[in-house]
Amino acid sequence: MAIGSGRTATDGARGPMRQFIEFVRVLINRRRLVELLEMNDHELRDIGLTRQDVKQVLRLPLSTDPSGALNEIAQRRIAGPDMERSRDHP
Repeated sequence: MAIGSGRTATDGARGPMRQFIEFVRVLINRRRLVELLEMNDHELRDIGLTRQDVKQVLRLPLSTDPSGALNEIAQRRIAGPDMERSRDHP
């Protein structure tokens, strides 16, 4: 470890721990999204989602947190077609 680098001897051990914590967070979020599938179609529509949306993001790689993608889908749907047009034509 270089002197004055601002790093401690334990910094190297934090990398794997952070990765593990992130992985556990992703798994917890995935579990919560699976629970959305227990909602009926009307309840899902109320929050701007469809059953297909949830299934689609759950197909993302296991290492990917699908909650951000699902939130983006819901936000776009809630915003309506005007948001889609503004994204296509700046």
